[in-house]
Amino acid sequence: MVIAKKLLVGLLSFLAWILLSLAILCTSATLALNGLAQSGKTTTSILQSVSTTPKAIDSIFTEIVKGADPKVAAELEKNKAEIIKVITSLTGSAEIQGAIATSLDALAQGVLNGDKSVSIDFSKVAGLVAKEINKAAKSTVVNTKDLDILKPKVIDISKESTVISDIRAKLRFGTYAWVLWAFIMSILFYLKSESVLKKAGRQLLSVGLPAIILPSIAPLVIQQFAIPDYAKDIFPKIAAQITGPALKFGATLSVIGLLFLVVPVVMARYKNRLSETVEQG
Repeated sequence: MVIAKKLLVGLLSFLAWILLSLAILCTSATLALNGLAQSGKTTTSILQSVSTTPKAIDSIFTEIVKGADPKVAAELEKNKAEIIKVITSLTGSAEIQGAIATSLDALAQGVLNGDKSVSIDFSKVAGLVAKEINKAAKSTVVNTKDLDILKPKVIDISKESTVISDIRAKLRFGTYAWVLWAFIMSILFYLKSESVLKKAGRQLLSVGLPAIILPSIAPLVIQQFAIPDYAKDIFPKIAAQITGPALKFGATLSVIGLLFLVVPVVMARYKNRLSETVEQG
């Protein structure tokens, strides 16, 4: 009977850990998806960083030259100083950053809402870019006729919205996993195998700590790949934006898990001291 109980407790504990892992995975993924709503904010942060990093600006210029034919590349190299000034001005412009952020936020929100299409106005961004280019060139390189084609456009996002909706539907399993985990922990409490708080604390720590560590090492891993210098600044920011909610969630679970482990010990010591005091009295 005792052996059967131990086997049952072991099986339930393992099942609870699996359910908790799935619950945290689904919840973290849901938080990451919801983070898409901050696309504009992330982009603004990236542009600000690039505009103040000469190495990143120079890397962008290098990539532009790589993609040009030899004659154009030679011309670009000849005017490198002016072009770098334009890139710096464009990426550092608060107006351009704001216009791009607004467009991206509208696109991301449409996808998250499950919309079939979304209207994006690129004309403001294009107008601001044209203004900076003409200013740098000290002549009208881009005129109003060139910008007429960049009127507000309706973009079909039905496929993207469907993919996100399908992912969200699957991630709802996380809610059921949380409920089942709590149910199994209540069974373990009924079986009185040991302090359920301690068991829950160990499980929360075992999955909470990796949720903290993995997002933290993601930028370090990205830095090891052969990517342009400007991208080395961009990717970590994007990774931080995506994994940030999961990191905070993992930290919260780890703290709760630690409390679950510490509280029973403190309470036990308090009871022992109280008993000793009563006996002495």
